[in-house]
Amino acid sequence: MYPDDVTQWAYDPDAANTLLDEAGYLDNNGDGVRENVGVTTPFSVTLSTNSESDVRLSIIEQVQSDLTDCGIQVNTVPVPAGSWFAPGPQGPVFGRHFDMAQFAWLGRNEPNCGLFLSDNISGPVEEGFGGWNNVNVTGWRSDEYDAACREALSLLPGQSGYEAAHQAALRIFADELPALPLFARLRVAATSPRVENFKLNASQPSEFWNVFEWDVSATP
Repeated sequence: MYPDDVTQWAYDPDAANTLLDEAGYLDNNGDGVRENVGVTTPFSVTLSTNSESDVRLSIIEQVQSDLTDCGIQVNTVPVPAGSWFAPGPQGPVFGRHFDMAQFAWLGRNEPNCGLFLSDNISGPVEEGFGGWNNVNVTGWRSDEYDAACREALSLLPGQSGYEAAHQAALRIFADELPALPLFARLRVAATSPRVENFKLNASQPSEFWNVFEWDVSATP
């Protein structure tokens, strides 16, 4: 259901540097780091992730390098998984105590627009948020997105308007980009030729999701 006309954000450091220049974020002292507009504070952010994943550590190192090319200082802060995903309000992710956070999420066959509904913002219920362990840890709120996503969630696949509503939500998400999807992790498995009906499914957390359908023959 990914629409053909969705906004695409190309990797373009030259264009990024031009936009930052136009916004007034300049490297006034020649140290390679831009300063915030009107002050001498370096344009510096933290980027955190789960320290127990080599893949995630390599990702934040790459992001650090890419943003350095744009004059943005990135301080990487790896955090042990138990602390990283601790419940809010203390936990960094669900408590929304971060500049930038990198983590993985399970995929689905249909767009999972509910992840970014304003009702699902992680925060105190008494202040109108969805609770401290809710899934929208970006804090992003868009009434237009909420309307499109809620319409999509009120329909079933195949019903009139289902695909159009999901595509409307995807367009808004791509325009405002509250989170930057990096890549879908490949799922690879090997089985014996004797095993029939083994099927990988990207929306399932385990390769054994349909084990009840497997049939193991006596000979290969």
